[in-house]
Amino acid sequence: YAPWKPINLHSGDYITSANQVAINTADALSDAVKLSKGSEMSIDVMRNGKQLHMKIRPVESATDSEYRLGLWVRDSTAGIGTLTFVDPEAKQFAALGHGITDIDTGAMMTVSSGQILRSSILSATKGLRGTPGELKGVFLDETLVSGDIKLNSEYGVYGQYLGAFSAHSGTMPIGLISEIKVGPAYILSNVEGTKVDKFEIQIEKVLPHARRSLKGMVIRVTDPRLLEKTGGIVQGMSGSPIIQNDKIVGAVTHVFVNDPTRGYGIFVEWMLKQIENQRISWFSSFIVA
Repeated sequence: YAPWKPINLHSGDYITSANQVAINTADALSDAVKLSKGSEMSIDVMRNGKQLHMKIRPVESATDSEYRLGLWVRDSTAGIGTLTFVDPEAKQFAALGHGITDIDTGAMMTVSSGQILRSSILSATKGLRGTPGELKGVFLDETLVSGDIKLNSEYGVYGQYLGAFSAHSGTMPIGLISEIKVGPAYILSNVEGTKVDKFEIQIEKVLPHARRSLKGMVIRVTDPRLLEKTGGIVQGMSGSPIIQNDKIVGAVTHVFVNDPTRGYGIFVEWMLKQIENQRISWFSSFIVA
């Protein structure tokens, strides 16, 4: 028996309170259920931007006599991605080039708080036609926080940068959409250990949509080292800055499922517009981390 079925809870719903107590973690929800001792509970749920009020009655488990709702809930997520750039003056960062979505529903995740940490890449699974590859790694030290996430949006992850600037760091001007040309470029990416390398690519198409899009450029990996290591673009490389004519022009966002050597990039100009929409102060020169 699942107590949630009669009230029609959906995958992707956010439980914001239980019995008038704010719920921010799975443990907090579990504690509220235990305190109910099987009596009917009131819960507030956020669904597609709308607040819903529901009633639910926990049931006692036959195995351990604990009260449960029969729900599987998640209060956090973690993964490997790439920091795109940092504002050295305001100490703010942009990463990924696309939003963090729920692995089960595909919906954009609402972020109340989050952190970016340094990682080390342990291995890479090569991308094959029809099967995207991925980078596998570990966090180096979870006590050394490099940044606080303030915004998870369709166009990337943004927040306050707290880390030191690496030896690789250097200021780099922004390349506007009008400056981007079909032709050679390179990306900065970490595909082994902690080392950031330059890898040659070709910008095959520039797609200056009237509206912002994650698919501003079509790129193709041409660097034999990266092709040997990963087969092209793999999961974990999202956010890798795209450099052309010594200017940061965009970030890697997606791989073509049927051709891992090719993928899409978002224009850095569009990432900046996302920041401007949030009224965050930025400058015209950035550190590529």
